[in-house]
Amino acid sequence: MVQFRVHFRSGIFEGRGSLADLSVRGARLEEASTQPQIGAEVELDIELPPLPRITAKGVVQRRTWDGFAVVFRGDDPELVRFVEDAASLV
Repeated sequence: MVQFRVHFRSGIFEGRGSLADLSVRGARLEEASTQPQIGAEVELDIELPPLPRITAKGVVQRRTWDGFAVVFRGDDPELVRFVEDAASLV
């Protein structure tokens, strides 16, 4: 199984995780090195080769046993395009 690594920032904290789900509305990370609190603002640096890296901003909606889920803020046309292109890769 291919794993896509994600670097994230929340306040003064940084971490890494594996992208488990991605949509235009949000993302879910697994195997996160740290888990931001619910309601925390986060930035995700997502790399899905061969696509260029994108930074998505959102809010932690829930935590899982080894990760967390983020709801993205607003309708970012660049993010929508990225998600559509990513869907064509799998």
